[in-house]
Amino acid sequence: MDILVEMSDFLDLSLDKLLKGSDSKMVDTISKDVRLKQRYRKWLISIGILLLLLLVFLGVLSWGRHSQNEMIDRFNPFLKTTYGYALLPEKTLTKREKLTITESDGKKHQKWMNVPQPVNDRVVTNPFGDGEWLKFQVGAIPEKG
Repeated sequence: MDILVEMSDFLDLSLDKLLKGSDSKMVDTISKDVRLKQRYRKWLISIGILLLLLLVFLGVLSWGRHSQNEMIDRFNPFLKTTYGYALLPEKTLTKREKLTITESDGKKHQKWMNVPQPVNDRVVTNPFGDGEWLKFQVGAIPEKG
C-alpha cells in the first residue's frame, strides 16, 4: 500500500484513479495477493508445528532408547522384537521385607515375607552366542506348608 501511495504522489494521480483506472485489475490482484499471503502463512505455521511435533516425538524416542525407559521403549516403532533364551537359576536370592497383605474380606495385616530379588542373566539370541545381559524380575515364590 505504501508503494501505491508513493506512485500516486509521483505520477500526480489520485489514488482512486490509480487503483480503479479503466479496469479494476490492480485492485483484484492486490486483494488476491493479500488473501494468498494469509493462506500461505497459515500453511507455513501448520507445517512448522507438524515438524516441531515430529522432532519432539523422535527426541522422546531417542531419549527413551538412551535411558532404557521401558514405557517409552514399549511404543517405539524403531525397536525390533527379538527372541532369546536364558538359563535362570532354580533358587533366587530373597530379601526379608515387611509387607502389607489385604485379605479377600478387606482386612489388612502386615507379615514378614521373603521377597525375590531381580536376577541378571545373559540372554542368547542366536546359535553363535550373540546376546545381551538382561535383568529378570522373579514372581512371588510360594511358601511350602
